[in-house]
Amino acid sequence: AESVASALNDDVFTTSRSMLRGKYRNHANCVGALEESPRFQNTTLVVIVVNAIWICIDIQWNHKRLAVPFPDGPLPLEPYCTVVENCFCAYFTLEVLVRFVALKRKLNCFWDFWFMFDTFLVLLMVFEFWIVP
Repeated sequence: AESVASALNDDVFTTSRSMLRGKYRNHANCVGALEESPRFQNTTLVVIVVNAIWICIDIQWNHKRLAVPFPDGPLPLEPYCTVVENCFCAYFTLEVLVRFVALKRKLNCFWDFWFMFDTFLVLLMVFEFWIVP
């Protein structure tokens, strides 16, 4: 019974991971090739790390109490923080769209749990920065 459960878990994990690569992706178009390229994947990882660093900077140095001359004025990192956050939001939206377009069958996105998680995070980001500023 334990080996059956282990095999089933391995199969489910492999199936969800295979949605990211291989037969579920459309390699015939330039978007599929872009999505599979190591340069695109590594760029996305770098943007994720830089975004995490930016979040730390924004939390540490972008307070109303640091706006010493005018407490009711703009935050200390304005307008830079708005520009940087919009750039991150635009890149992550583009990245999700590229991954979506790279799918051969668009309904397969519902079986790719990482894609669903990333899409949820991007939707929250879009809602926060572009819909309800």
